[in-house]
Order: sequence, then structure tokens, then C-alpha cells
Amino acid sequence: MTNDIEEGVTQMSSELCKTYGKILTKYLLNPSENSLYQASRLSSDLVRAGIGPDEIVEIHLSQVENSLQAASPLKYPGLLLQSFHFLLEVMIAYGIIHREYFEKKGQEIAEMTQHLERIRRENEELDRRSQELKVIAQISQTLLKEYLDVPEAMARVAQALQSLFANCQIGFVLPEFKRIIKLVNNKLETTSYNHRLFKPLLKYKKISIFNKYEKSHQSYKPPALLSDCLYSIWIPIVDNNKVIWAISIESSESSEIQLTDDLLSFLDVLHDLLVTYYQRTSLIKRLSEQAEVDELTGLFNYRYLLSALDQAIKQALRYSRPLCVMILDLDNFKLLNDRLGHLVGDLGLKSIAKLMRNRLRSSDILCRYGGDEFVIVLPETTLSQACIIADNLRTLIESFKIESIVLNSVELANNFESVNLTASIGIAAIAKDNDNAFEILKRADQALYLAKNAGRNQ
Repeated sequence: MTNDIEEGVTQMSSELCKTYGKILTKYLLNPSENSLYQASRLSSDLVRAGIGPDEIVEIHLSQVENSLQAASPLKYPGLLLQSFHFLLEVMIAYGIIHREYFEKKGQEIAEMTQHLERIRRENEELDRRSQELKVIAQISQTLLKEYLDVPEAMARVAQALQSLFANCQIGFVLPEFKRIIKLVNNKLETTSYNHRLFKPLLKYKKISIFNKYEKSHQSYKPPALLSDCLYSIWIPIVDNNKVIWAISIESSESSEIQLTDDLLSFLDVLHDLLVTYYQRTSLIKRLSEQAEVDELTGLFNYRYLLSALDQAIKQALRYSRPLCVMILDLDNFKLLNDRLGHLVGDLGLKSIAKLMRNRLRSSDILCRYGGDEFVIVLPETTLSQACIIADNLRTLIESFKIESIVLNSVELANNFESVNLTASIGIAAIAKDNDNAFEILKRADQALYLAKNAGRNQ
């Protein structure tokens, strides 16, 4: 292909040279304005063909030499003068056309350069948009993984954002979890959350860019997570007009981070994704809590008991630690319901549940087993210690006055018949060999049966 083009150019140049020679010969034989005009027109073709002034002079001299050989010596001076005049006209026209041609070519090249620059910028923009879409897709997939807790998910989001902000450090402030997650030099770091330092953040709800060397127009300037931070973009994540988390994109480079419209659009999408994720995880958490909490008493229910007890048993066996389980049954509770009604019975259950919860340790697990029965898991507790705790609870319930929950009801108070509530308790300790939740509950239930048959309130 290249050889064909070169041959075509050579052939065109040869034809132009022949044409030039014919016009010059015609002019030397019969000087006329028409010949000069034709020569001037030919100059345009010579310029476009890339034939330079040196080549034109060479062609000209060769043709003049041929003409002189065919002419009388007496005509040499006149022919030379005519040829010089012809060459001068050609070179003047050539110079003008050459300048115009290359000015036009220069303009075309400048326009082409600008066009290529626009294409380059558009390609960069497309690449950036494509990268943003990939990051959004990656973050979306991360947030859909239910096995990740919130801090783990935010750590992966920070890693995904790093590809867009290559020279920046990414930080997540998570007040709910009392921690800050930072991605510094592609390494994840976790630090504790300073509530006093970040408290003003809870009222700060707009995306902003901050310069270390300039005073902020805002009443609060968020603290930098990095000691050498020069610029930062602060992105509060807001749900129901409340800041739940925040992202800090920080740079130690001398060039300022530009908060462009495109970047704001991306951050808006990121914000909406994180808010949706927060709402979904909060809903799942609430539903999970509702599924594991007894609606009446607010204690854990049987479903939670089995899972928590099984975990506590495994931990106790693994580290050879004591653990006891007690089942507490309220005596005469049916009589309370029959005499005063189920409303008072429900109030009684709630009150006793609250009494026990306040008396037990924070590490103890108090659950409503069903009806008027409760189960208490006592980690790090020997059988003798569990007996002391059980007797304290028994005494607490025995001293409970049912009158305290019916004083606000005149109708109930007027028809009040006192019912003394007591409790029977069965206790079982973890076995030395393999044990499980069902077995230890079975043994505690058997102990409860013995307490009931022995006269209750014991």
C-alpha cells in the first residue's frame, strides 16, 4: 500500500514537471500573460505535490538549457531574461500559495490537535465513568453480602474507593460501633472513636472540602484522620436528618482535591447506597431482635436461649470453666390469673422479669422459657454459687407484693384478693464430658420437678 502511494506521488511529480516544461517553452517562444497565468496556477499543484523551490529551479534550468540549444546564440540574452521573468513570477506565486497552503494546513493541524485533545479528554472521562461504575458495582456486591458485619463491609468499601482516589487515604467514622476504619497506604487500620472530638460531626450534614491552610467558613471543621493531611473531602452519611456514619477522603499531596460536579454525582450515589445498606441492616437487626425477644417481658425467648446456651456450653467446655443453668417456675401463678385476670398476670410477669434482670449479673442470660417459667444461664458459676443466686431470687420473688401493680386500677383494687407468689427452682451444672443445651435443660427441669414435689418455694 505504501509503495503504491509513493509511486503515485512520483508519477504526479513527473507529470507536473513535464507540464512546467511545456508552459515555459511556450512562454519562451511567445511570451504572454496567459502563459504566466498558467504557470501561477501550476504553482498551487507544485506546492500540494511537495515539490520545493530547489526542484523547481532545477527543472527550470534544465528546460532553459534545452531551449538555448535549439536557439541562435544571438537570442540567448533575451531568452535568459524571459526565463528569469517567468521563474520570478512562478516563485512569487509559489511563495504566496505556499504560505496560504501551510497556514491552512497549520490551522487544520491545530483544529485536529484540539479535536484529538477533546477525544482524549472524552476518553479519560469515559474511563473515569467506567471505573466509577465498576466501583459502584463492587460496593453494591459487598453491601449485599449478609455474612459481613458493618465494620467489615465498610473496610471493603474503603478498599474499593482506593482505586478512584489513588493518592488519597480513605477513612470511615462509625460512631455506632465506636471505631474508625482507615485505609493508609493500602493497609487497613482500626482506631477507637473519640466521641468528644467527633461530636460536632453529628450536626454537620453537608459534603465539603477542607484546606488545612485556610480557615473554613463552616462553624465546624472535621478533624483529619491523618497527621499529614492537607486537603480532605468530608462526606456525612445522613438518614432521617441524622448523621449515622461519615467518610473522609484525605490527601497529603500539594494539589488540591477538586469537588467537581461529576465527583459530587458519584458521591451522591455512594451516599444513597450506604443509606440503603444502613436501613436494610437496621431492619434485619430489629427483626432479628424481635425474633429473639419475648414481646411481653422484653427478655430473650426460647429461640435465643438454645443458641446462646449452646455457645456458652461450648466455651465452658473448651476452657474448662464452670457453668450452671436454672429453671424458675412461679408457684400459684394460675391462681393469680384466675382471681385477678390475665391483665394483672401479664403485669406480674413483667414486674418479676424486671426484678430478676436487675438482680442478676450482666453476663447472665435471662430468658422466658414459656408461660410462667424462666431460664437463667450462669457462666463462670459453680453449683454452690448457683444455689446462693437461686435462693436470693426465691426470696426476692417471695417478698414481691402483687398489690404494687394494681394500685393504679380502682376496679382491681376494690376487688383485690391477695395472692402470694413464690418460685420453685431447678439447677443443673455442666457435665465434665460432652454436654449440650437439651441435656442440661433436661436435668434442670428434673431438678425443678423435685422442688415442686417437695413443697414448692425452694
